[in-house]
Amino acid sequence: MWTTLIYDTNDDGGLGHGGTQDGSITLMPPQDRPGAPQPLRRNFSVRMPEELYARLESLAETRGESMNKLVATAVAVLVERDDLAPLAAGADIHPKIARDAIRQGPEAIAPLKGIAKHASNRDQMALAAVCWAAAARLVTAQQGATAGSQELAHSAAMLARTNFRELTIALYEEAVTLDPHNLDAVNRLGQLLHHAAQAASDDVERYREAASLLARVTFVDDRARLFHGWATLHIARAEGDELAVTRSISEIDEAMRRWAFAARDPKERASWERQVERLRDLGYLSEADALVSFGGQHSRWAKEPFAE
Repeated sequence: MWTTLIYDTNDDGGLGHGGTQDGSITLMPPQDRPGAPQPLRRNFSVRMPEELYARLESLAETRGESMNKLVATAVAVLVERDDLAPLAAGADIHPKIARDAIRQGPEAIAPLKGIAKHASNRDQMALAAVCWAAAARLVTAQQGATAGSQELAHSAAMLARTNFRELTIALYEEAVTLDPHNLDAVNRLGQLLHHAAQAASDDVERYREAASLLARVTFVDDRARLFHGWATLHIARAEGDELAVTRSISEIDEAMRRWAFAARDPKERASWERQVERLRDLGYLSEADALVSFGGQHSRWAKEPFAE
């Protein structure tokens, strides 16, 4: 028995189709849907054995693609024009963009960043990070290490909005390697390493990395001073250095007071209180109580009592 497939050459891989009584289907590509533009149509009927039709239908379902796309891809291969094969909707970049991106000169920078954006929109953050790094490498070759470092730091800042902390750290590490004087990258990397150390049950070695970086920016950023204090506190506790412990607690205390006094956004209060709880958890109860008292008297958040 034979089945008829109504094939439409304008289909871009959409999955919509409607059945007929004899078992054939008529595909409805996106341009046939209400409100879509109407390009020039090319369609024809293909008769095939029912078993072949069933295999095609099963393959389309397995791959999440329309039968139109599978047939068009097969025809493109047959006529040796792979470039005419339809792309799966949103699944890949255009071959022209890929061609431009593989160039070895500065003309590849914009296409690589475009691919990174495309990948990030699809939550393919590892691929995006690789493309951002490749673009930064070309920027470095063309404009120098300072520009390459800034490019990497900018990409890392975009990646930092996701949960891919280690990839973000990797981009910032390369930014700092290229330009050790990029203080913004130094600061952000140091804070990320502090957070990673805290998340890893207070990894002292990572705290050492964080402290080394943050020590360079404590004079310009109170948050850097806070996390430097935390990093050095854990290092000092691990080494049994009571004098260093005292210095670190003092640094944390100063940064926390400056934070409470200057902050205007009430949403920051919860973050501030979490830092107080870290002190309590380590047994520094009097220091925590003193901060709560200061916050209650001098912060702009103090509409409700602070947790004791």
